[in-house]
Amino acid sequence: MNRITLMYGEVHTNTLTAARNLGLAYSEKGDQIKAKKILTETLEKTLTLYPEVSYRTALVKTALARALLELEEWRDAQYHLKHALEGFRESVGEDSIRFTRTEKQLAIANEKLATTPDNSML
Repeated sequence: MNRITLMYGEVHTNTLTAARNLGLAYSEKGDQIKAKKILTETLEKTLTLYPEVSYRTALVKTALARALLELEEWRDAQYHLKHALEGFRESVGEDSIRFTRTEKQLAIANEKLATTPDNSML
């Protein structure tokens, strides 16, 4: 258990932020499997504190989608990006850089799904 978890517990805003950052670090390092695992767990815990459509949840969903895009898990990435877009739209508006970046990632997932042969089996 790390120091932040000991101080705040498993499900606390600070702990969840640290876990999301750890997932992003693994993603940056290129370890998408580890990033996906950490970010999936972080999303589950985040949803115990925040609604599905919220800024905090959207942050975790975009981080998870980043790893999923790298793993070519287009459908799962698309799912999380669509929900993240709703969260950003509601919390910071469509003029936000977060909204714009998420929209671009969603376009990539949509394009990959459209061009992947037999994507109904994914």
